Amino acid sequence: MRVLYGVAGEGLGHAMRSQVVLRHLVDAGHDVRVVTSGRAAEVLSARGFDVEPIRGLSLTCRRGGVARTRSLASFLAASPSMAGHNQRVFRAVMEAYDPEVCISDFDSFAHAVGLWAGRPVLSLDHQHVIDRFHHPRDLRVRHLHVARALVSAKLPGCERYVVTSFYAPRARPALAANTSLVGPILREPVRALEARRGDHVLVYQSAHGDPGLLAALAAMPDVPFRVYGVPPAH
Repeated sequence: MRVLYGVAGEGLGHAMRSQVVLRHLVDAGHDVRVVTSGRAAEVLSARGFDVEPIRGLSLTCRRGGVARTRSLASFLAASPSMAGHNQRVFRAVMEAYDPEVCISDFDSFAHAVGLWAGRPVLSLDHQHVIDRFHHPRDLRVRHLHVARALVSAKLPGCERYVVTSFYAPRARPALAANTSLVGPILREPVRALEARRGDHVLVYQSAHGDPGLLAALAAMPDVPFRVYGVPPAH
């Protein structure tokens, strides 16, 4: 089967999860083509997958969080060239590949291809735990309704939503029929590790994260931190 697999390019979490599913699909004999942007394109291409680079959104972070106004401004400035490039890739994918099914790890491109071409679209990510499951009232954060609306609007109309999660919330009744919950999808080297209590703290910092985090960690010289996700120059 010809599978178009879209991977969100912001950060590397989507790429790490997707490479497990991609390897399974390829080993099962499927013809898989990946569409993604940013560092995810480099990572998945280096692992031997057939990658078609696209242009994606990039978040701007400030003071420990997403700078929404700056992120929106950056998106609007990049939109014309990004749309033109992605439209060309869209046409090339349909003419040369014509996928039979599309899978999206929070990626709008593969989702759009599937809906436009009338192909089944499968969503496989962790973001949809926000809008398709119940959350205890005492754990609800500010603007949860906004987050739910944004996630819901990202990939509407999928045949099925497979959601990865560390915990097991209840699906919202109106959405349960086409929603599945699975555990974390881990690479084999990670699965082979034995959990133990060590002497260091593991920290994830995205390439576009808050630079103040590294300074805060450096201010605690007695605590050993191991940071991953940032480029070596940092």
